[in-house]
Amino acid sequence: MIDKYYETLTEDKREKLFAEMRRINEKADRFNTQHKRLSPDYGKIPVGGAHMEPFFQYEAASNFLRCLRNGSTPFQAAEFAKYEAAKAIKKWNSSRKDYQIHRWPQAMDFVIDGYLRSVLESVS
Repeated sequence: MIDKYYETLTEDKREKLFAEMRRINEKADRFNTQHKRLSPDYGKIPVGGAHMEPFFQYEAASNFLRCLRNGSTPFQAAEFAKYEAAKAIKKWNSSRKDYQIHRWPQAMDFVIDGYLRSVLESVS
Protein backbone atom coordinates (compact mmCIF):
# COMPACT_ATOMS: atom_id res chain seq x y z
CA MET A 1 0.00 0.00 0.00
CA ILE A 2 1.28 3.45 -0.91
CA ASP A 3 1.61 5.91 1.97
CA LYS A 4 -0.29 9.14 1.84
CA TYR A 5 2.04 12.10 1.48
CA TYR A 6 1.19 13.60 4.87
CA GLU A 7 1.84 10.23 6.55
CA THR A 8 5.45 10.33 5.34
CA LEU A 9 6.11 13.56 7.25
CA THR A 10 7.32 13.89 10.82
CA GLU A 11 4.67 14.88 13.34
CA ASP A 12 6.05 18.43 13.49
CA LYS A 13 6.06 18.86 9.70
CA ARG A 14 2.64 17.26 9.40
CA GLU A 15 1.19 19.80 11.82
CA LYS A 16 2.82 22.64 9.85
CA LEU A 17 1.31 21.22 6.66
CA PHE A 18 -2.13 21.02 8.25
CA ALA A 19 -1.81 24.61 9.52
CA GLU A 20 -0.96 25.80 6.01
CA MET A 21 -3.87 23.81 4.60
CA ARG A 22 -6.20 25.51 7.11
CA ARG A 23 -4.88 28.90 5.99
CA ILE A 24 -5.54 28.06 2.32
CA ASN A 25 -8.98 26.72 3.25
CA GLU A 26 -9.85 30.05 4.90
CA LYS A 27 -8.91 31.80 1.66
CA ALA A 28 -11.07 29.36 -0.32
CA ASP A 29 -14.02 30.07 1.99
CA ARG A 30 -13.58 33.82 1.48
CA PHE A 31 -13.50 33.37 -2.32
CA ASN A 32 -16.64 31.25 -2.20
CA THR A 33 -18.44 33.84 -0.07
CA GLN A 34 -17.36 36.62 -2.43
CA HIS A 35 -18.53 34.61 -5.45
CA LYS A 36 -21.96 34.12 -3.88
CA ARG A 37 -22.18 37.81 -2.96
CA LEU A 38 -21.33 38.95 -6.49
CA SER A 39 -23.50 36.38 -8.28
CA PRO A 40 -26.96 37.41 -9.45
CA ASP A 41 -30.01 36.10 -7.68
CA TYR A 42 -31.51 32.87 -8.98
CA GLY A 43 -33.18 33.38 -12.34
CA LYS A 44 -31.44 36.68 -13.06
CA ILE A 45 -28.84 37.24 -15.75
CA PRO A 46 -25.39 38.44 -14.66
CA VAL A 47 -23.99 41.64 -16.06
CA GLY A 48 -20.39 40.86 -16.89
CA GLY A 49 -18.32 38.15 -15.30
CA ALA A 50 -16.88 39.73 -12.17
CA HIS A 51 -18.55 37.07 -10.06
CA MET A 52 -16.53 34.36 -11.80
CA GLU A 53 -13.04 35.45 -10.68
CA PRO A 54 -13.64 34.48 -7.04
CA PHE A 55 -15.22 31.24 -8.27
CA PHE A 56 -12.08 30.34 -10.22
CA GLN A 57 -9.97 31.25 -7.18
CA TYR A 58 -12.17 29.01 -5.03
CA GLU A 59 -11.90 26.16 -7.53
CA ALA A 60 -8.11 26.45 -7.55
CA ALA A 61 -7.78 26.37 -3.77
CA SER A 62 -10.43 23.73 -3.09
CA ASN A 63 -9.12 21.29 -5.70
CA PHE A 64 -5.56 21.72 -4.44
CA LEU A 65 -6.68 21.02 -0.89
CA ARG A 66 -8.88 18.10 -1.89
CA CYS A 67 -5.87 16.30 -3.33
CA LEU A 68 -3.70 17.01 -0.30
CA ARG A 69 -6.42 15.72 2.03
CA ASN A 70 -6.62 12.55 -0.05
CA GLY A 71 -2.88 12.00 0.37
CA SER A 72 -1.46 13.34 -2.90
CA THR A 73 1.90 15.04 -2.94
CA PRO A 74 1.87 18.84 -3.24
CA PHE A 75 3.06 18.53 -6.85
CA GLN A 76 0.28 16.11 -7.74
CA ALA A 77 -2.24 18.37 -6.03
CA ALA A 78 -1.01 21.39 -7.98
CA GLU A 79 -1.16 19.52 -11.28
CA PHE A 80 -4.74 18.38 -10.63
CA ALA A 81 -5.85 21.82 -9.41
CA LYS A 82 -4.43 23.46 -12.54
CA TYR A 83 -6.27 20.97 -14.74
CA GLU A 84 -9.59 21.52 -12.94
CA ALA A 85 -9.24 25.31 -12.87
CA ALA A 86 -8.47 25.39 -16.61
CA LYS A 87 -11.47 23.14 -17.23
CA ALA A 88 -13.76 25.52 -15.30
CA ILE A 89 -12.42 28.55 -17.19
CA LYS A 90 -12.79 26.81 -20.57
CA LYS A 91 -16.37 25.92 -19.68
CA TRP A 92 -17.09 29.55 -18.78
CA ASN A 93 -15.45 30.80 -21.98
CA SER A 94 -17.41 28.37 -24.15
CA SER A 95 -20.72 29.34 -22.58
CA ARG A 96 -20.08 33.07 -22.99
CA LYS A 97 -19.44 33.49 -26.70
CA ASP A 98 -20.94 36.99 -26.58
CA TYR A 99 -17.88 38.23 -24.66
CA GLN A 100 -15.11 39.69 -26.75
CA ILE A 101 -12.51 38.90 -24.12
CA HIS A 102 -12.26 35.48 -22.59
CA ARG A 103 -10.20 34.37 -19.64
CA TRP A 104 -6.91 32.61 -20.25
CA PRO A 105 -7.42 28.95 -19.27
CA GLN A 106 -4.15 28.89 -17.29
CA ALA A 107 -4.99 32.09 -15.39
CA MET A 108 -5.07 30.26 -12.05
CA ASP A 109 -1.71 28.54 -12.52
CA PHE A 110 0.20 31.31 -10.74
CA VAL A 111 -2.25 31.17 -7.83
CA ILE A 112 -1.86 27.41 -7.53
CA ASP A 113 1.92 27.76 -7.79
CA GLY A 114 1.68 30.10 -4.80
CA TYR A 115 -0.22 27.45 -2.83
CA LEU A 116 2.36 24.86 -3.85
CA ARG A 117 5.20 27.13 -2.73
CA SER A 118 3.57 27.89 0.61
CA VAL A 119 2.94 24.19 1.32
CA LEU A 120 6.49 23.21 0.40
CA GLU A 121 7.90 25.99 2.58
CA SER A 122 5.72 24.88 5.49
CA VAL A 123 7.27 21.40 5.48
CA SER A 124 10.86 22.35 4.68
